[in-house]
Amino acid sequence: MSTTTTIHASSPLIKYSQHWSLNKSDGSMATNNAGASANLTFTGSSVRVFGTLPANNQQTIQPMSSYSLDGGLPVVFDASNFGEPSKVDNFAFYQSDPGLTNENHSLVITSIKDNANLILDNIIVISGAGSSSVPPVSPSITTTPLPPSTPSSPSPSASTIGSTSKINVGGIVGGIIAALVMLAGLVAFFLVRRRRNQRIAKRREATREFHFGHV
Repeated sequence: MSTTTTIHASSPLIKYSQHWSLNKSDGSMATNNAGASANLTFTGSSVRVFGTLPANNQQTIQPMSSYSLDGGLPVVFDASNFGEPSKVDNFAFYQSDPGLTNENHSLVITSIKDNANLILDNIIVISGAGSSSVPPVSPSITTTPLPPSTPSSPSPSASTIGSTSKINVGGIVGGIIAALVMLAGLVAFFLVRRRRNQRIAKRREATREFHFGHV
């Protein structure tokens, strides 16, 4: 049997760094400083983070936040991917992957953008059952894993591969055309030479006949 626990953003269970402020009206926590973080240690098989999605307009800088579970690769939530005309409370910012074991875990939430108001509403932890039995939050959640910090050799792009193949094909076709032109030139040369030799032979024959006729 699973147990669902709702942890409000203002709960002392969540350890905040500097540059966070409490909204006393609803208990949410907010920051607009890049690098500000919140850390939650919990026991469970699933964790979900909910926050306030600001209205998507030109006056508002949309926040970005990263979520690292047990020191793993951070997953980024970018609010600009959602074109909501007005703000939405308790919007799902993060959900752990299926298969999380029901044991102690640590979740670190980090604000990425300066001057972008990141607001956390609450965190829901489900314990006592495998996360496979937990229904997903919403199909609208799209998260992007951050690339590893170690540099890697860039793989060739599709455009590079395509241009290379075009160059190879063009070179082959050009070579074939050049060979055909050269062959046609040789044939024309031999034909012209043959016709010239034939004319010279006819002139010599006519000259002989002329001399023989006047002897």
